[in-house]
Amino acid sequence: SIIAAGSIGDSIGPNDRLEQSDDIELCSEFFTTSLGSNQKMGCTEGFNWQAQSRSFHRGGVNAAMSDGSVHFISDNIDMQVWFDLTSAQDGHVVGEF
Repeated sequence: SIIAAGSIGDSIGPNDRLEQSDDIELCSEFFTTSLGSNQKMGCTEGFNWQAQSRSFHRGGVNAAMSDGSVHFISDNIDMQVWFDLTSAQDGHVVGEF
């Protein structure tokens, strides 16, 4: 799966709790309803198209950047900033986040 950069739909940001947020091949073999609501991991069977960053850290996720740095990303990050961070070569400059 890939991060759904710039996508608005069923994969809305880091650690979203929607059951259908992540598309994972063969997820029905291990999926339980508690994965989405309790473990922050959704499951949509059939194809691999999107996923989001997941973490058990309270309030956000650690993300490795292409420059080798690691940043804590808030679950409440502005969606346009999140899209810009996860989109390569889109020409958008991201400031502090």
